[in-house]
Amino acid sequence: MRTLVLVLSFLLLPACGGSKAPPAAEEPAARHQHHAEEHHAASGEGHQHHGPVGHRFDDAEVWAKRFDDPARDAWQKPEHVVALLRLELLAYARLRNVGFRLLRAMGRTGPGRSMGTLVTPVTPATARLFALPPDTRGMIVAYVDPDGPAAAQVAPGDVLVAVDGRAVEPPYAYPADLADGPHALAFVRAGERREVTVTAEKLPLNVAFRVQATDEVALLSYGQDVSVTFGLLALLPTDDELAALVAHQLAHLAGGHVAVSEVVPHAPDGTPIADAEPEPAVWDYTEEQERAADRHAVALMAQAGYDPRAARAALETLHARAMGAAAPFWRVHPRYRGRFEEVERAAQVTRRR
Repeated sequence: MRTLVLVLSFLLLPACGGSKAPPAAEEPAARHQHHAEEHHAASGEGHQHHGPVGHRFDDAEVWAKRFDDPARDAWQKPEHVVALLRLELLAYARLRNVGFRLLRAMGRTGPGRSMGTLVTPVTPATARLFALPPDTRGMIVAYVDPDGPAAAQVAPGDVLVAVDGRAVEPPYAYPADLADGPHALAFVRAGERREVTVTAEKLPLNVAFRVQATDEVALLSYGQDVSVTFGLLALLPTDDELAALVAHQLAHLAGGHVAVSEVVPHAPDGTPIADAEPEPAVWDYTEEQERAADRHAVALMAQAGYDPRAARAALETLHARAMGAAAPFWRVHPRYRGRFEEVERAAQVTRRR
């Protein structure tokens, strides 16, 4: 499993006393691009060195020529990075659109807040993707929720320069006090500065949706994050089927079910490692929690306008891959006897209402 996790924070704002929201300033190809540019930039080589490497940039003119050398494209493959970023944004948009449609069906009150956009630092990859001048600096709007509060005013490719009169410099994360009230956003579009007022949308849960770049089929929650893999997205051809699994995970969150906790790393002899950062440890949901989440998911799908019958189809698709790519999903979401039939009965009852 590739360890690159594509963090796509969509500007979901934390409410006072709620869960800590992930940084809004990180984006998928940023990590990939930073790795390519920072890890290799000074040497122009591949992975040839070992251990930490330091470089001095006293002669800026010499280094500028070296960094601007077109030959660097041969090993950095910028077009590949841009293509990957485009794919990641499409995957994120699909997940996020489905997730927010379900969240809105749950209600319009609660600790969650969203401005309906994904903002991320301008990198060479994002600048190319959105056809921005190469010297563009700041935070770029990479995604706008078509049903969100900023939909009619902000567009992908806009460069955010100020919020409530305060200049925005990367890395930037929206402060918690943005959770309430209208806010003035200033951005640059086609060289022209514009200002709009946007009021954060209220939501029942403070959830961040994330995409992981792996072919494994998995759906996890870390805290208030809903993390979906490329493998899962590719396996489910319709948004109804994707909605079934996202609704299932939202049901776990709404029900307070916990399947992931943090543990302190231990040495081989069993003693805790001093000053070590806690690591996530995945535990299975219980059968009772799975049954409750299935029932809640079917009802939520219907409320959001999705076909609840797709819940069984999604589970059967995953069951067919249970011993292969879908094994990680079933390790966390245990199967139980008669599950398909229970889900189908719940869907039939929901559709008759």
